[in-house]
Formats: sequence, structure tokens, C-alpha cells
Amino acid sequence: MNASRLIREPRMAGFRIKTDGTKIHWKYLEGVPDPDETKKYLTLLKENKEEVIAELKNEVKMNLMAVDIETTGLNPQENSIKLISWADSSESGASTNVDVLKDKLADSSLQKVFHNAAFDVPFLETKGFPVNNYTDTMIMSQIMGKKYQRHSLKAVLQRELNLKISKKLQKASNWQGELTEKHYQYAENDAKVTLKLAEHLLNKITDKNLYEVFKRNENALPQLIRLIKDGLYVDAKQWAAELKKYELKKDKVENSILEELNSTINLNSHQQLKYALNNRGAKVANTKDETLAKYEEDFPVIEKIRNYKKLQKLTSSNAKLIGFADADGRVRANWKLFGSVTGRMSCSKPNLQQLSYQFRKFIKPEAENKFVGCDYSQVELRVVASLAQDRQMINAFKDGKDLHLTTAQLIYGKENISNEERQIAKTCNFGLIYGMGADGLKRRLKQMVGMDIKLGEARRLRTKFLSSYKGLRRWQEKLLQKNYIKTLGGKRWSTKRLNTQELFNYPVQGSAAEGLKETMIVMNKQLPDNWRLVALIHDEILLEVPEAEAKKALRELKKWMVAGMERIVKDVPIKVDGIIADYWKKS
Repeated sequence: MNASRLIREPRMAGFRIKTDGTKIHWKYLEGVPDPDETKKYLTLLKENKEEVIAELKNEVKMNLMAVDIETTGLNPQENSIKLISWADSSESGASTNVDVLKDKLADSSLQKVFHNAAFDVPFLETKGFPVNNYTDTMIMSQIMGKKYQRHSLKAVLQRELNLKISKKLQKASNWQGELTEKHYQYAENDAKVTLKLAEHLLNKITDKNLYEVFKRNENALPQLIRLIKDGLYVDAKQWAAELKKYELKKDKVENSILEELNSTINLNSHQQLKYALNNRGAKVANTKDETLAKYEEDFPVIEKIRNYKKLQKLTSSNAKLIGFADADGRVRANWKLFGSVTGRMSCSKPNLQQLSYQFRKFIKPEAENKFVGCDYSQVELRVVASLAQDRQMINAFKDGKDLHLTTAQLIYGKENISNEERQIAKTCNFGLIYGMGADGLKRRLKQMVGMDIKLGEARRLRTKFLSSYKGLRRWQEKLLQKNYIKTLGGKRWSTKRLNTQELFNYPVQGSAAEGLKETMIVMNKQLPDNWRLVALIHDEILLEVPEAEAKKALRELKKWMVAGMERIVKDVPIKVDGIIADYWKKS
């Protein structure tokens, strides 16, 4: 019996068959399976395993259509689609009329392939062309990517297929005027090479046993698209007024510093500032905050300089946000599903993940709506407890204990703990799980808690911490000996070029990121159309919902977040805190 028939007959009998590239997975879809028939099919599948897997892979290739769009700009609200191109196993083309692909874009039985779906899909859907069932060659590349690798179409083609393409027409300015044959050829070629790349990368992903990791990211894409399209509303007038207030405060501090230094230097120039302080007797090696802090007591002007630097960072990082607002007052940022080598999401233009808390109060729901925000409690510590199989940590979480308090009791050897001691323990928790040394712990405590402890005390705290969490210590020691590390969800990295902090950090942050993406997948079929997904910040999700549905939304979001993270962290309880609010604030 040939492979095609082996696949067809079980399907006719009610089996669903698929492959991850190494195994055949089957599921009986309905009714009661016939034991004899089931045994016969499974025996035949096993005997013809390689041929069946090859045929299943070919089916995937036959059902792919690469799509690419060329636009007059980067903003779907303001710019237009100039050209759409496509390529499948039988044909390719390019057209100024997007309607020619409308039915295929909406067809859920046909998988569309984009390179950077986070750009193309929101653009298409904003223009009234729904896209169902899509994947992304950029994410395929990132799944297998190494540190510092680039993932543009040009870079991935060169790296994976040794194929060079021209991107001379990539900029939107090239698509403003009359189209020529070169424009059509350029667009059609992009679709052709994207299809070729997808087939190559899908095979490579299955060969490397990364199919499950890839599918997790692919299945999270619809919520990323929704996040980009929904955006969040900014009260521009209040934002501008608050920014002006801080700018005036910054200017006042700057004038005071220059007057005290009797100078007209540029305080933002590290060299000029260093030179001015050296002339005053403060022999600073650089103008980093941790360096300046050491001289603050002897040189009062340094306290003002540190304050100026904070105000400068605050005003500069928040000055541009309202410039990104669309005509409806909503800011739609560039979110990336795979924004870092660990698989964490990222955000730019503007970076909402680093939005200062002083300005979050001007991020508001629209009239008659509420914000519902939830965040994971100590999720990285729960992840590391699972990775390390540290019984002390796992039992503390199962007993509902505050791990920072537990750590403080362990390192100080007493039950009654002060707030300061808990803060020290918290710093130990978030530093030592990533391999921080005694020197680093000493600096971090000075920076985060304001405590200037002796190096010997930092060594004692570190030693006591690692002797208390024996499972964590053994896990870290094992990682130092391994050729590769991996997350709870299966993402892997070679350890060749990783430093100690990266060695311990990647599995933890990567696993937490996998849990968030599993939550996005849970939300795919359950998030109502009238609820907006407005922010995803590592361990935090923010929804905008009708006021009458806010309490229900809070219950549902907590449930989804627990269910998603539990798919990755299976042996440590997951806790989610939540809040209903009139502006964006932490729960």
C-alpha cells in the first residue's frame, strides 16, 4: 500500500494523522473505534513510517501560499497597500488589486506564509481583508536563531539557502508613484523566495525536533495581531502637561548644577561631565549612576546630577509617545512575538514595556470602558523552582508562602523578619538565581535597597542562599557542564558562547515567555470581540472591556493566565493578581 493511500484510508475511517517530522501522531475524531481496524492501520503506519512522514510533509508544502505586500508607508491607519504578491506550488503573481486574494486570505484550509506577519496581517485586516491560518518565516528563523543573528528576509535567505536578493525597493518611498515592471517582479520574487524558505525551514524545524516550540509561537500569532490592531488610548493633553512639568523641573535642576559648577558644559556629555567633576576633586572614572553614588556624600552637587539624569531619562523616554497616536487617539506599537533570543516579546515605536509609572495614569480606557489588568506573581521564581526541581522552593509555593519572606527566614535563621531584611532577600532571589556573585550582590543591594554592606556579608548571604536551596545549586552546577540548555517548553541553545548569567537566565525567561504565549493561545477562541487586548508586558496582560463586563473579564483573564502558564510550569502552583482600574496601573 503506498503512502498516499495509507494516509487517505485512516482519514476516511475517522483518524486524524499528522507528523512532527520524527513521529506520526494520530487521533480518533468521532464515534467508537473498531479495535481490529485500528490495529491494522497502526501496524501499517508503523511499517511504512518514513514514507508516511515524507508524504505528510509534502501535504504541508502543497497547502502553503506565500503572501507579501508593498505599502506606501508603515502605518495601516494612514497608508495604503500598493501591491500584493503571492506564490504557491502551482503559480505566482502580483497585483494592485488585493481583492484577487480576498477569498484565499480568508480560507482557513489554506495556510498563508508571511515574513513578518506582524506587519502584513494587521495591514491587510485594517484594510478590510481578514486573514485566517497563517505562519511566519521570521519566527521559524528565530526559533532556531543564535545570539546576535539577524532575521530579515535578506539575512535569512543568505544564511539558510545561500540565496542573495536585492532589497533596493524595500523603502516605502519607492512605492509612492507609478509602478513599473520592476516593482511587480520585485514583489513577486519576494513571495517566491518566502515560499521556498518556508519549505526549507519547516523541514529543518522538524529535523531539529523543534516543531512543538514553533507551533506554540505560530498559534500565539493571532493574539499578537489583535494586540497590534487594538492599541491603547492616550490622554494626549494630560500627557503633554505632565511632560512639561518634568521638563521644567529638569531645567531648574540643570541650571542649579551649572551654577554650582560655574560651567556651561553639556550635562548629557559623559566626557564633559567627568572632566568637570574631576576638576572639582571628584575623581570619577565614569558618570554611571553606581559610580556617582560613591562620591555623593563628599560632593553634594553629585546628588543633583543623579537627580538630573533621572529627570533627563524620564522626559526623553516619554517625550515621543503621543507622536505615535493615530487619529482616533490610540497608540499602535510595533510588537514582536520573538523580541529577544529568549523568546520574550518586545515592543518599539513606542516601547510600551518601559513606560514610566509616572505617565501610566494617562493611559486610559475609552468612555464607558474599564481596564482589567492581571500579572503573574513571582513567575520567574516559580519557573526556576520547576526547572531546578528545588523542593524547598516548590513546597513554599505549594504552601502559599511568600518566597521572599521564606528566603529571608532561611538566610537569617529566624522567624521574625523586618521589611528591610525581606527586601534584601528579594534582591538575593532575583539576583542569585541567575548566578550573581558576591560583588554583584553587594552592588545590587546598594542600588535597590540603599544598603552598603561589606563584601564578606554579601558572601555570607550568597553561601547561605545556595545552601538553603540545594536543588537550585545542583541545577546551576549541571548547567555549567552542559553543551546545551533548554526551557520547560523545549526551546534549546548551545552553551558555547553564553556567559554564566545567560546560562541561568535563558531557560527561566524563555520558559516564562512560553507560558505567556500559551496564555495567548488559550485566549484565541475565548476573548470576546468587544474586549480589547491592549498590552502584554512579560508577566502582565491588560484588557480594555465594557464597564458592565469588567468583573467577568477579571475572572476570565485570571483563569486564562493560570491555564496557559500551567501548560509549561506543571508542578508549581501559579498565582495571578488582578485589578479593575480607570487607568493603567499594576495590580
